[in-house]
Amino acid sequence: MVSATLVLPHIGGKIVSNYLIAACSVAIGYLASYLYVNYLFTDVPFSHMITGLLFYLLWVLFIVSFSTMISAIFHSQGIIALISIVFLIGCRIIVGLSPIIDQVNPANMSKHAMETLIMGSVDSNAMGNVLLTLVWILLTLFVTNYWIATKKFNHE
Repeated sequence: MVSATLVLPHIGGKIVSNYLIAACSVAIGYLASYLYVNYLFTDVPFSHMITGLLFYLLWVLFIVSFSTMISAIFHSQGIIALISIVFLIGCRIIVGLSPIIDQVNPANMSKHAMETLIMGSVDSNAMGNVLLTLVWILLTLFVTNYWIATKKFNHE
């Protein structure tokens, strides 16, 4: 059995490197969109843009941690892609159907980002949703760590 102390840096390094690439890409696109909207349409306060970006980056962190968990469990790239894409798009599709589902749905972070940009305010339920999204991220990390630490390695 692989020691849990040896697995955690591997998982952390993988998630941090993937997240940095995704977060930088999203931030650059977000900044370009912000400049475009401010130039052509209307001024959006910079503080609203930063708040919206932070909400969206939390959703991106969940995407990265979930995909990492699925890739630790399954070996086939096709299965990993299928499960990740279907689950994450499913999460995004059900946003707005029910306030109870929205409270536990990490995809609601993108809705909070949009509301921040459009209305300039944060929903009162946003902080609860942020905390639950962080719990989901930690859960995916624990499942990934447990799966790798207890996995029997085959040398075929």
